Amino acid sequence: MKIKRLIIGLLATVYLIIAVFLTACLLTYNDYKISIFGDKSLIIVDNKEFEPDYKKGTLLIIKKNANDEIKEGDSVFFYNHYQSQVSVSYSKVTKTEKITDTETTYTITGDQPISSEYVIGKASTTKAIEGIGSIMKFMESRIGFILVIVFPIAVIFIYEIYVVVKEITRPEKEEEKKEVKDEPKEEKEEHKEEHEEKEESSESEEKEESEEKHEEEKHEEPEKEEHKEEHEEKEESSESEEKEEHKSEE
Repeated sequence: MKIKRLIIGLLATVYLIIAVFLTACLLTYNDYKISIFGDKSLIIVDNKEFEPDYKKGTLLIIKKNANDEIKEGDSVFFYNHYQSQVSVSYSKVTKTEKITDTETTYTITGDQPISSEYVIGKASTTKAIEGIGSIMKFMESRIGFILVIVFPIAVIFIYEIYVVVKEITRPEKEEEKKEVKDEPKEEKEEHKEEHEEKEESSESEEKEESEEKHEEEKHEEPEKEEHKEEHEEKEESSESEEKEEHKSEE
């Protein structure tokens, strides 16, 4: 039971961490739908443009670098504006030009100028986690968010309501069960009393019969003695008669 509770608690903790993290990612979207946490940007590789350096489905944690930290030859990630569409691109810096203290222009492969405002960070300070990006992309989608966050929370909420209702109705059910349990006890006691009464009545009847039998035996004894005496007298008289007859014959 303790192990079961421990496993449930562990799973609930993991789910809570995932739910909080996913919600935070959605709430920290910038104008380009990229999650920003301080100086870190979370980008999911969803095309083959980043290959062979980064595979599709990889999560990139890109650190924002100072303008003077990016040099010629560095590979950088940047927001690419093309025909009113914005995407994250990856290319190598071929030239740097400082415009002001806060702005620098970088020329990337293909002689395309990029303002430091649109540079996300360079590859050398980026951490890549393969496979996690595909999972995050699904969870950040509408269907994924409903299945991973909304649905489990709804299930937990309904379960908590069920537990509360069960706790409220439990005393009534316990009383009903107690009454049902008490009824057989009362019936057993009644049957026990009836059985004891029957046993007592049978014992008293047997006792009366025994006494009556004893009395009858007492009455029968004198009669038996009288019959015995009569029988003995008859035998004696018959013997005397036989003797007399015998004498007379002699």
